[in-house]
Amino acid sequence: MDGTAGLVRVLLVFAGGGSGAVLRFGAGLALPQAAGAFPWTTLAVNAVGSAAMGVFLHASDRAAAGEGARLFVAVGLLGGFTTFSAYSGETLRMIDGGRTGAALAYAAASVVLCVGAAFAGHRAAAAFA
Repeated sequence: MDGTAGLVRVLLVFAGGGSGAVLRFGAGLALPQAAGAFPWTTLAVNAVGSAAMGVFLHASDRAAAGEGARLFVAVGLLGGFTTFSAYSGETLRMIDGGRTGAALAYAAASVVLCVGAAFAGHRAAAAFA
């Protein structure tokens, strides 16, 4: 990393990631789920985060957003907000608990919904541009 510019990049990711993690924590508090229940909150967070990524990517392409915006929003904020590691862990817990069908449904729904949400966010942003 190159001195001050490198430190600024790290701080942008740090600030965005911390903010995203706090938002994710808040979603868990606002939409608590019982142990062993289908992880609807994680699915919703990943879908919302994916839609936001689609909107951001479209907007940043059109506005020629700089590296700082990409580091703060895409890498930091949305990286801290979305929960692929939580998704993976919850899927594994369902499999370990003998709920393989639910785990497969969750895995498929997460991929389809989140990629679909990113596409929809991108299209929606394009429609309002």
